[in-house]
Amino acid sequence: MKTSFTLLTAFLSFAFLTSNLTEAHANPPRSTFNPEVVESTIRELYVIAADQRRLVDEGRTAELTADDLAIICDGLGEQVAAQSANSFNDITMHLLADWRQHSEHRQVIEAILLATKNHAAQELREQRERPRPFDPGLSASERAGIIGMEALDQALGAFTLVYTFEFGRGLWRTRGAGLSRLDAFKNSLRTASEAALRRRGVIASTATIATVARVAQLQLETRKLDPIEELRETRQNRVRDLGSRIVAQRERLRSGRASREEIQTIGRELQGFLPEIRALLRSAPELTRSLEPVAEDLSEALHELETRGYHSDEAEAEHFIP
Repeated sequence: MKTSFTLLTAFLSFAFLTSNLTEAHANPPRSTFNPEVVESTIRELYVIAADQRRLVDEGRTAELTADDLAIICDGLGEQVAAQSANSFNDITMHLLADWRQHSEHRQVIEAILLATKNHAAQELREQRERPRPFDPGLSASERAGIIGMEALDQALGAFTLVYTFEFGRGLWRTRGAGLSRLDAFKNSLRTASEAALRRRGVIASTATIATVARVAQLQLETRKLDPIEELRETRQNRVRDLGSRIVAQRERLRSGRASREEIQTIGRELQGFLPEIRALLRSAPELTRSLEPVAEDLSEALHELETRGYHSDEAEAEHFIP
């Protein structure tokens, strides 16, 4: 296997140098890598981690041990934690978008996000103790910061769901410039701000929407998102997506309108959900209750497939729900 280890070697060296320094966690070092290098290293790690899995699957010796990969992920998490809030949030959302779009990267992504949370824990804790900004021009009972955070949460969730993107591709050409400077994201944030205001019974004037959107944008530029809280929400959104897709395909089968070719396509898609559900259960057992009805729907859909001549090689979905 021929793989460049230049950036990973740098991160590995950095991680080894800091892992034995107890003061490193109390006083995180200033980032020695800019967002572009962090991004490039993550992309390289995706490829190398996949190569290591392939070698193990083939019964060969991996070039990096699990401990090596853990140290690299920890070093990456430390570097992400040392970024400014704008870059920190940009990288975090890149990772979550990749988590949504590329299931094969999830183990690496989750390790980086957990390490990031651990290294940024003190700063995140201090953030929670500080009041969020709000605009005094709104009614006294409505804080734009609170509404803005609602809008921000909705916009972030929508962005990871609707757009197919990853580091260095598609809309993501900012390379550390930050989500708040991306026109598509700002438009999404304004829409979410209007919806959040209406839910709270506030008159959604153009000026008020702009105020809330700007406050939410300032939050993104000055306050770091909690990587693990965002990951939990992303996982929950994915479970809901799986449930909706499975039900839609089951009803399509029950309607009797699916052609033979379409049945084969549906079958491959439904079977493809089985390993993902298993992986979600392993990495996030707290999702078990949410996944139970999804697995039941999947079992019913697979049964519908079998009645139409499609034979499933996988176990029934309920067999791997604890």
